[in-house]
Amino acid sequence: KTNKSIHKFDVISSWEVLEHIKSHDLEHVFKNVSYHLKDDGTFVGSIGIVPSVGKESGEPLHVTVEKPDWWMNILGKNGFKPMENQPFEFLDFCRGVGNGISDPNYRVQSIGFHFVVQKKV
Repeated sequence: KTNKSIHKFDVISSWEVLEHIKSHDLEHVFKNVSYHLKDDGTFVGSIGIVPSVGKESGEPLHVTVEKPDWWMNILGKNGFKPMENQPFEFLDFCRGVGNGISDPNYRVQSIGFHFVVQKKV
């Protein structure tokens, strides 16, 4: 029998990931984030809000395409609240909300949004 300690983090980030997860699987993702986030920790990232498909396959890449209010509501239902007085400005984030680094304007386009939330305790 081994005694594994559970690591808790001050910050967990998710950059252009959540829209690639089917909506019925998001609860599991959020539970995992919450489990590994300290009580006063921050969950931060970006979410694309427009459809995207693979160039060669034509398969949807963004399988959950919803407006920011929907995303903030589902984060709230899964134990997160918007961080009050969050300290970040747009250019502080490690990436924008455009179409990835192949797009020269990815830091200024608005096809997604940033979120900064904390666990509800």
